Amino acid sequence: MCCNAQLEENMNEAYDKAFRENNSLNKCNIQKIANSIQKSAENTFNTTFEIIIGLSDYISKSHFFRNYICKIKRDERLEYIF
Repeated sequence: MCCNAQLEENMNEAYDKAFRENNSLNKCNIQKIANSIQKSAENTFNTTFEIIIGLSDYISKSHFFRNYICKIKRDERLEYIF
């Protein structure tokens, strides 16, 4: 579920880039993955973001700016940014 296609694309690109730039990055290191995605989104959209990565689905109630909210699934991880 993404309200902004550019944000979704940015999340996917940042995820892929994190592994391209660090061959030893483990998919279990969700903190490093989250940091990479957050930094990329903040640089691209020039605003602050919060990101949550979880191992199973979850519900959130959050306040967000413009249409900057997105939740995607990558490698059995749910990534939610707002």
